[in-house]
Amino acid sequence: MRIGPGPKTDRFIIVTYGENDNAIPDNLPFGATEEFRTAFLSQCRWCCVNAPVLEKLTIVDTTEILSDDNFARVLEWFADQVDVILLFFDPENVLISRDFQRSIEAMNSHEDKMRIIFNKTETMGRGEVLNAYRQIQFSVSKVLSQHEPPEIYCGSFGDDEIKFDEKDLLLDLLSLHNNIRKRKINDLIKRAKSAKIHALNN
Repeated sequence: MRIGPGPKTDRFIIVTYGENDNAIPDNLPFGATEEFRTAFLSQCRWCCVNAPVLEKLTIVDTTEILSDDNFARVLEWFADQVDVILLFFDPENVLISRDFQRSIEAMNSHEDKMRIIFNKTETMGRGEVLNAYRQIQFSVSKVLSQHEPPEIYCGSFGDDEIKFDEKDLLLDLLSLHNNIRKRKINDLIKRAKSAKIHALNN
């Protein structure tokens, strides 16, 4: 697994709970549909981490580099399955690249699940944070169809100390488990509307 500034992730990294920290072979079965199973499995890496918060959460770190339509389809499939989508920004990347835009567009039918993480803000002054915050809002609003951008959480999410927006984000994530039924109902309504529109167009 490569970690660093810029689009270092070249595959989908699935992080789940495990008593021992370790990586799992790429070909571990997952519930992807058969139509892109080969492309899906070849671009996945599984990791188990002994972190209590992962007992109720599974994190999927998605690649920003969409080399073909299969990547976009897998990303769209993930967006359909998950409870929340986190879009990460940092002081060096407050604008949306072309690949990042394609990633967001692949998930644009799930804008209600999106949250924005503005990381590493401890390296900036208050005025710089405010200007960057506005830039992120503007950039995201140009890609999404909704008038208001998703919730933005600012902070330094690599620190040991949890404070302010980091705490709010953690509470937001932990509340997902209690809202599963509501999400499933919303997804059902969304699919019904999509099916109705498709039927009318045909």
